[in-house]
Amino acid sequence: MYNNSIGYTKAQIESSSLNQLDQIKTLLDLRLKELNDIAVRIAYDPTLTPFMVRNNRVAAKTAIEELQKYKVNSSIIDSVFVYFRGDDTIYSQNGSQSLGVLAKEYKMTDASLLRLTDDLNHSETTLLRPDWSEDLIAFYYPIKPKESFHYGTVLYTIQKSVLSNYINDILDGLDRSIVIFDKNLKTWAAHTEGVDVPFSHFQSMIRQRADSAGTGIQDIKLSGKRYSAIYVVSAKSGLTFAAIVPSKQFLQPVTHVQSFLFVLLGVIVFISLISAVWLAFKNTKPVRELANFIRKGWGSGRRESRNELFLIREVFTEVYDHRGALMKKVDLQQPWAIERVLSKLLNGSYKSTEDVETDLDIVGMYLNADHYFMLVFRHTDLDEVKSWLTALQEQYKCIYALESLHKNNIALLVGYERQSATHRQIQEQVADKLRNLLYRQNNPSFVIGIGTVYPQLLHVNHSFIEALAALEYEFTATNGSMIFFEDIHEWDNESLSVPLKEQIKFAESLKRGDKQVSLESLNHIFRNLNQKEQSVFSLKMVCNDIILQVHAIDKELNLDKASVQLKTLTKCRTFVELKEKLTCIVSDICNEVEQLKTKQSTMLGKLVIQFINSNFCNYDLSLDQLADKYNVSTSHLSRIIKEETGTPFMEYLTRLRMEFIKLKLVTTAAPIQSIIQEAGYFDVSNFIRKFRKSVGMTPGRYRAISTSPAKQKPDEVGHTV
Repeated sequence: MYNNSIGYTKAQIESSSLNQLDQIKTLLDLRLKELNDIAVRIAYDPTLTPFMVRNNRVAAKTAIEELQKYKVNSSIIDSVFVYFRGDDTIYSQNGSQSLGVLAKEYKMTDASLLRLTDDLNHSETTLLRPDWSEDLIAFYYPIKPKESFHYGTVLYTIQKSVLSNYINDILDGLDRSIVIFDKNLKTWAAHTEGVDVPFSHFQSMIRQRADSAGTGIQDIKLSGKRYSAIYVVSAKSGLTFAAIVPSKQFLQPVTHVQSFLFVLLGVIVFISLISAVWLAFKNTKPVRELANFIRKGWGSGRRESRNELFLIREVFTEVYDHRGALMKKVDLQQPWAIERVLSKLLNGSYKSTEDVETDLDIVGMYLNADHYFMLVFRHTDLDEVKSWLTALQEQYKCIYALESLHKNNIALLVGYERQSATHRQIQEQVADKLRNLLYRQNNPSFVIGIGTVYPQLLHVNHSFIEALAALEYEFTATNGSMIFFEDIHEWDNESLSVPLKEQIKFAESLKRGDKQVSLESLNHIFRNLNQKEQSVFSLKMVCNDIILQVHAIDKELNLDKASVQLKTLTKCRTFVELKEKLTCIVSDICNEVEQLKTKQSTMLGKLVIQFINSNFCNYDLSLDQLADKYNVSTSHLSRIIKEETGTPFMEYLTRLRMEFIKLKLVTTAAPIQSIIQEAGYFDVSNFIRKFRKSVGMTPGRYRAISTSPAKQKPDEVGHTV
């Protein structure tokens, strides 16, 4: 019975839709025939011949009046035009105008104007243009219609909304989509209600079936939903009238049982809610305890409320707002936190993968790939490099840029998934794209150092050290070269030396103070020496080379503590003793380098702030000037200033100048303009607006209030609005 009811309802709705489509088709066919009849009457109207209209102004005026009458004869015509072929003038019920003016009036493009001219001059049969303009449909009728020679064309324009109104007047409120379109799938009018799938998904499918059947009903399934497609084709106009009805509507007339169940369920839910509320009010002891706790902890300055729920809501609202403010601060600090994590990663500060993943989750950073490697190149503007990364991030899973304090280097961390290409090919692809970006930015001279690929993120500092070591060979490389650490050749006489790559990696990690990589490289060197069969003399020569290398790095870094320890190495009598002492010295050097880097960063911050405090009145004081003075990048200097002051550079500079101007306004009688210019501002009017926004009054008003006998307290003046 249920299925029979659904089938009967389906047949009724489909039959109703089919009848309505047939009504729309019949009505539109009548209107189109009406247009054709009017065109025939115009063709045989003696007042609308080319001879009368072209050569007689009075006759032309009469022709326009006739067109007004013809327009009134049809309820769907928006405008009626008569055009005599070969002319540049077209006549309508509103007067005459050139084709160019007509095109401008209807905002036509050059292509549309050419098509309009061609249609007016060469149409041999009735021509329909549903896309004549955004809101209008055009009908072209050549005159005289049944003769072989046509001297003109009648053009009707009809508002698409008129056709849509025909559809709306006939609809009965059901959810469906009704569309009128031609053989070229051009839409004439449409009305959609309750159908969430665009009609274009059905259009070509319905047209194919309509061409073969003419009229019919088909079941269509699209995106997991079922629809009934009802269509009618007009034999006169060739238009297709189609309706799409969602099949779910067939269930509505037989849903009274479901409605009853829903009502019953609603009653049960309502009773349950009432019971729950009653029980909640009966057992409000936890709520009262929470309210008392809030009154004790956050009660100061809070208006007493007898309603515990209102009090709890108020406190939770404040906590939520405070959380939002904290989240904004966290968002501002996120870039700095990300760079901090990357710096620790490249310096080898992490001891386990879990520590790395924990910090990455905290700062919201994504670094999850199968393989990683580092690229290093000389550049001074980290922000500019970051702006390039969009072109690389589309292809590789994760890629980040970080500034290295070592000789203005920019380090690029690249992570990627397993691919069919080899690791070397992927490294070359990334380096080649980076090189093209550097060329495009007119970088005068650069070389790219590339480290080895590692499968674990924890070992990416090895690749960083290797990339720095490879970059040391830029002296012998040409501009734009890519130097792979793997390509560094070993010395010819391998029996008297350790691998050159290992020496370079050891030296570079020692300079950076990376204890983990330094000790691993040192152990690898001694293991290599221990495995080779060579004379004692040769072994001593190699050991002396290692000692000299450590001594040279110690001198380069100017480390006094390590220098004393290095002198004891010459007294070592065994190979094992030399390794143990050298291990201790390398550890001490790395620790001292880390302390030195921290000390230098702190000293630099104090020097920069001291310089700003002494020279903030200089009008040309800028972040670029400070970066050049202290030989650091602007991005790094900006971070140092923010760490020292808690505010960005420009905000800190503005605050110093503002306090200076306030002091001068109160303690001196100098002109306001002179004080503002003395503070480093040349645009006086702009500063006055800034002062008023910050203090709440103009500088003159501030001076008057601050120097009056009944002046306010300084903290009150600063906050007067």
